[in-house]
Amino acid sequence: MIFVGVVVKGLGKAAGFTELAFYKRQFVKKLGFEPFPGTLNLRVEPKVKRKIKKRKAIQISGRSSKGGAKCFAIELNGLRCFAIIPTKSTHGKNVVEILSRYNLRKKLRLRNGCPARLIIPT
Repeated sequence: MIFVGVVVKGLGKAAGFTELAFYKRQFVKKLGFEPFPGTLNLRVEPKVKRKIKKRKAIQISGRSSKGGAKCFAIELNGLRCFAIIPTKSTHGKNVVEILSRYNLRKKLRLRNGCPARLIIPT
């Protein structure tokens, strides 16, 4: 399934989350890499986020039963990444956060307003 989204500015909170040793260890163990601090935010149609959430998730445990996140394997402009959907999120139904080992803005030469191709594996 191929979709197009638009890169949007984030809130700057994901970097703190991805840098915490408690979560970083899980990313390395469960996803196979140490993530770049932060995520890339992609504005998509709400149906895209629903389709992602229907895929098999990799659970990232939180410090409490109400925390954590689910990660879903995706491809962004040809690069293997993960959509990460935190249990507690301030993003609406139309923003997907993308986690990668790379600074995706630099690696893929993306800026706010740029289109990006998102592939959800079947």
